[in-house]
Formats: sequence, structure tokens, C-alpha cells
Amino acid sequence: MSSFFPVTDHYIDKENDNIDPMDQINLLADAMPQLVWIAKPNGEVVYYNNRVSDFSGAYKDESGKWSWEGLLHPDDKIPTEQAWTEAIRTGGIYEKEHRVKMKDGSYCWHLSRAFPQKDQHGNILRWMGTATDIDEQKQVEQKIKEAEERWRTALESTEMGTWEYDPTHKTFFLSDVAKKIRGIGPEFDKPFEIHRETIFPEDVQMVIDAMEDALKKGEENVFQVAYRVYKKGHEELYWIRSIGKVICDKDKKPQRVIGIMQDITAQKAAEEKLQYLATLTQNIADAVIGTDLEQKITNWNKGAEDLYGWKKEEIMGKNADVLLQTEFISQGDRETWEYEFNTTGHWDGEVHQKHKDGHQLIIMVSVARMKDAKGVYIGAVAVNKDVTEQRKAAQLLKESESRFRVLTNTIPQIVWVSSAEGHMEYLNDQWYRSTGQPVSEALQNRIEMMHPGDVQIMSEKWEKALREGRPFIAEYRLKNRVTGNYRWFFCNIQPLRNDEGKILKWIGASTDIQHFKDISVLLEQQVQERTLELEKLNKTLLDKAEELRRSNEDLQQFAHVASHDLKEPLRKIKTYGSRLVEEYGDMLPAKAKSYLDKMESAATRMNSMIDGVLGYSMLGATEQVIETIDLNDLLDNIQNDLEILVEQKQAIIEYENLPAIEGSSILLYQLFYNLINNSLKFSVSGIQPRICISCSDYNVAQVKENSPLKPGIQYQRISVSDNGIGFEQAYAQKIFKTFTRLNAKDKYEGTGLGLSLCKKIVERHNGTIEAEGKLNEGAVFIIVLPQQQPIKYA
Repeated sequence: MSSFFPVTDHYIDKENDNIDPMDQINLLADAMPQLVWIAKPNGEVVYYNNRVSDFSGAYKDESGKWSWEGLLHPDDKIPTEQAWTEAIRTGGIYEKEHRVKMKDGSYCWHLSRAFPQKDQHGNILRWMGTATDIDEQKQVEQKIKEAEERWRTALESTEMGTWEYDPTHKTFFLSDVAKKIRGIGPEFDKPFEIHRETIFPEDVQMVIDAMEDALKKGEENVFQVAYRVYKKGHEELYWIRSIGKVICDKDKKPQRVIGIMQDITAQKAAEEKLQYLATLTQNIADAVIGTDLEQKITNWNKGAEDLYGWKKEEIMGKNADVLLQTEFISQGDRETWEYEFNTTGHWDGEVHQKHKDGHQLIIMVSVARMKDAKGVYIGAVAVNKDVTEQRKAAQLLKESESRFRVLTNTIPQIVWVSSAEGHMEYLNDQWYRSTGQPVSEALQNRIEMMHPGDVQIMSEKWEKALREGRPFIAEYRLKNRVTGNYRWFFCNIQPLRNDEGKILKWIGASTDIQHFKDISVLLEQQVQERTLELEKLNKTLLDKAEELRRSNEDLQQFAHVASHDLKEPLRKIKTYGSRLVEEYGDMLPAKAKSYLDKMESAATRMNSMIDGVLGYSMLGATEQVIETIDLNDLLDNIQNDLEILVEQKQAIIEYENLPAIEGSSILLYQLFYNLINNSLKFSVSGIQPRICISCSDYNVAQVKENSPLKPGIQYQRISVSDNGIGFEQAYAQKIFKTFTRLNAKDKYEGTGLGLSLCKKIVERHNGTIEAEGKLNEGAVFIIVLPQQQPIKYA
């Protein structure tokens, strides 16, 4: 095959072939490891160096031309001839890789190159060529290709496509899987710019920038970008992730970028969903904890931070059970968890866990396995709620209910609890002791134990209480199965409400009152008997009162008659005594005149005594109207009436800003008149009398025995003091008795009725009067009277 290796035996002119340097060139060619050859302009080989002996099938034919029949690999023969023919036609450089058969029968890869040598007019003089053994390089490339193919196959088995980008020609090669991922056909092996419309417009520039940056940085950088592409026209939008590596030549010039491509649409959707769930879980109060298959924490929301005290950055990647020291409350709970979680992938229950500070928590757990898009388990997510306080409260409630049951079963009353709707929930043991009906039976039907005559009334009251939400009390009868007798019970039913006023329960208690019923019957009999006795006694009292009224009237009439009859002789004694003095005074001896003076004085004193007795007896016989009295005005009137005596004694009476109180004006006038008159009467000779009247508010702190004063009533404490002769304190009570005199009657006038009359007036006004005194130093009378009288008559 004369056109394969374009070399001539010797292209140096024979005529001038006596130049020694050529021999040196031949020696040099023979020393080279390549096959060196020369060919004519038409491609006929005219020279080979000694390396040609290494090839099998290279020989000279009968005409002296080189023959290469059977030398080229059958698969390379036609492409190689076509390349050499094209080079001869165009006069361009020839370059081709092909396999050549060697002496041992094997084929070795060679790179053949030929350059045309031209004259000054551009005509080809000869072809100078070489054939270099590149078999080892080709084997390496084949191994690389096979490795890349295995790599592509492995990647594509994981649904990852491979791609290759030629930055020089700006073309892409995509594997079948990559084309499937992109949703395009074979036409994609075209310039990148033509196919930009398949990329989502907003992502185009990002992809271009990423590629340019990778090419700029060369092998130091990895091309990596996630972008969106259209499939099926513009109907569907998918997410693609491409990762590539820049391959450079020895001059570090980028030759190609190879990489992988993966459809991450489902992953993006999952990420968006996870992001949504993460945002959602961040805003809920419960702890949301994600773990992988090794129990390492992958998610820890704000609720988890608040519940356990650990910040997210402190615990990510740590073993959840070890960190939280999870313990099942019982072995049964652990077995239930293992069975349900392994069979259903879900479990709800309670566990003990620890807070960061070490205190124990009771946690309500709802945990479920997580799967990826292919249904493979990748971990678990738990929603945990702190129920420590609720369980403590539940335990306290349980203990409270236990104490309630113990308490209710130890008291003699029937105690029961019903729901807000009235359904019986609890009856204590006293029900059975009282009725003989078991509690379990009574919870279903207790009406049969109630007296038929009480059923309707109790039902109506109970229904009304439920309807209006009000408590009620009632009496009813219950039957005892053992004795067959009915006993009376008193029930009190109250609603139990929450803070908002909603009824939670009804609680009732029934007390056996049969004993009180029996006693009440007896009491009714006794009351009837006593009522008859009281009626008889009242009649007797009325009769006695009528007798007393008549007796008082008779007494008053007698007092009037007696005073009139007794005063008449006294008037005559005084009259005739005066006439004796007037008519016969000059004739009477001194002793006779003395007798007449004593007789006149005795008659006057007797007349005063009769008036005092009459006034004292009449004090309780008439009613006096109660009115408001200004004590200042009252004392002004008394001072006017005693004006002559006051002037005679040159006495000083002091009072001011006294209050107004309720009472009988006549009686109160008599009270203070008698007290002031006594102070004037019992003054010390030679000392100016001084009488002081003062007043202050008075409240009863402690009730004295037989005292008319009562707590809660406003009183006035009135003090009347003087600087008279006074009295010994031992007589402080005695001076208020009738006809009591502490001084000689011939020295101080009086009947002994003045203070007893004062005491009677004060008592009639529901007050008290007391006296304090010292002999020759004066006396103080203390009167306590109500501000307002309880009745309008005294």
C-alpha cells in the first residue's frame, strides 16, 4: 500500500549522492525510536529507516515499491487511507492514530505524522513523516475510558447522569441518564447557547457565572450549581444539581469539564417541606426533636430549648437518649415501645428525662419514624410535651380523692358526687349501712330506696337545681332493706364550680335526722302542754296586771286625797301660828315665841315632805313624750329659776357646748334641777360655790351585771361636780335611797327624796347615775344617757 507511509528509499538525488552528511542523517534516522519515512509528492514511499523491520507485513514488491497489505488493523484501514489521501489532496499536515500489526502478531497503536516540504513556489517536493509508538498511552487512555465508563455506569445506576463540556467548542456531551434528567433528546449535543431556553430564565446567568468561574480557577475549583430546568416544553419545572471538575492540559489550559448531574426536585421539595416544618416547629411550644438512625440529634426547635435548657448549637449531633437520660417509667412501657415502634413505626407514651440542670421531667412522647422519598427509614421525629406538673397535679388529685374517700367513709353521713349533668359517680359506704343496698347497685338505681311520697318532690327539686345551677336542701325518707323501716334524712346539695363559674360536679350529703324527728314530735307535745300552761299563766298575769293597775290608780287617788287631807291641818297650824305671832307677839314670852317658830318650821318641812312623796309616787304613773333636748337651753332655764338662790350664794355655774339628747323635757329638767339645787344647798359656808357640768361621748366596752347599758349604742357621759361639803364614799349608794339624809335636818333643809327621784328619772331614760365624793371636798355625779331613746315615751 504505497500511500500509507509516504517515504522513498532514498530521496536524495543519486547524482549528488556522494555527500557524506546524508549518511549521517541515515544513521540518525536509524537511531530514532520512531519509524522515519519519506514519500514523493504523490504519496509513494521511497524511504524507511531500519525500524521498518519491527513491523510484520512491510515488504518491497517486484517493482521495488513498499507493500503494506495486512499491516493495518481492519478497523483502521479505511479511515487511515482516507486521512492520507485528503492530506495529499490538500497539501496539509497529515496526522492519524491507527493500529499496526507487529512481528509477534499483535497490534500496536501508532501516531503517524507527515509534513510537506515545499519549494519557493509552494510546490510539494516531498513528504517527511514519522510513526510513533503510542500503544502504552492508548492502553492507559483505554483504561481511563473504561474507568470513566464504569464510573458513569455506577453513577447512572444511582440515577445520576454524567456530562462533559468542551470550553473550546462550547458543546456539551450528556449521558443517556443525564438527557433523561434534563428531559431532552439527542439534539442536546450542540452549543450551550442554543439550549439555554431549557434553563429557567432566572437561573441562566447563575449557571454561566459558575462555569466561567470554574474555568478561570481551573483544577483548583469545582463547578457546582443547583438550577431549574423546563421539561416537556415549559409545562414542568425541575431542580437539577450539577457538579463538575475542570481538566487542564500541561499548560494548565482548560480542555474539558466533566461532571455528574442529579435530579433534586424531590429533595428540594423535601427541603422546602422541612423548612416549612422547621419554621412551624420553631413556633410551637412543644419540643420537636429529629434524630438519625444512630439517635443523633438532627433537629432541635425553640420548644426543645425551653423544655430541656440546652441550646441547639450545644446538642446537634449528640445522642438524644444519652443526653436526655431517657428512662421508661416501667418495663411494660419499654416492651410496648419496642413492639409498637418496630411494627407500626409510631409510639405514644410517657418517659422520664433529665433537664440540663439535672432535675427530672415527665415527658409525653409522640415519636414516629421518618422515611426518605424511596421509603427508606432515615431517622425519627418526636414531639415531646412536659407533663411534669400535670402528673404531679394528677397525683395530688389522686391522693386528694383517696383522702376524700377515706374521710367520707368514716363520717356517719351519706356522701355522693355526680357529674355536672347529674349522673351519679360516687357514693360512700354509709349508703349501704343506712339502706342495705350495695353501692354498685345504688349507682344505677337508688330511687327504689326512697319513700314513694318523696320521689316526685325530690325529683322536681333535683331537676330544678340542675336547670338553674343552684344548691338546694330537702328532707326525705329512705328505706332500710334489713328492717323494712323508713328513716328521715336531711340532704344538702351544692354545685362545685371552676374559676369561670362553670359547674364541674355536684356534691351532696344526707344526714340521718330520725332522732331529731322523734324528738320534735315529743317537743311538739311538750310545746302544746307548755303553751296551755303559758296561756293560763298569761291570763293570771293579765289579771294581776289589771289588779295592779287598779291598785296604782287607787294609790294615786289615795296620794292625792292624803296629800290634800294632810296639808289642810298643816295650813291651819301655820295660819293660826302666824296669827298668834301677829296678834299676841308682844305679849308672848321669848320661850313661847321660840315654840311658835319651831312649830312653823315643822309645818313647812311637813308640807315639803308631803309634796315630795306625792311627786315620787306620781313619777311612774304618767307617760312623758320623748323629744330632742338641747342641754344648754335646759340648764339656762334651770339657772334662771334658781337665780335668787344663786345670787344669795354668789355661786358660779359652768357649762358650754353640751350636746342635744333624746328624753322627756320635764323629767330631765327635774333631774338637773335637783342636782344643781343640792350643790347649792350643801355648799361650804364662806366658800364661793362652783358647779361644773361637762359631757363626752361614751361607748360601752364591757357590760356590767344588771346594767341597762348595751354595746353598740352611742351614749353621753354627763358629769356634775361641785366644791361643797361632799360625803364619805361609803355612802355613795345609800344616798340614792328614799328618805336618806346624811346631815342634820335642822342644818340643811330637805326631805331625803331628791336623789332617789334623780335615780328613778335616769333609769326611766335607760341610763345610769353614780356618785363620787370626799368629805368637805365636794361631790361628782356621773350620769350616762343614750344619745337616742329606743322608745318614744318615758
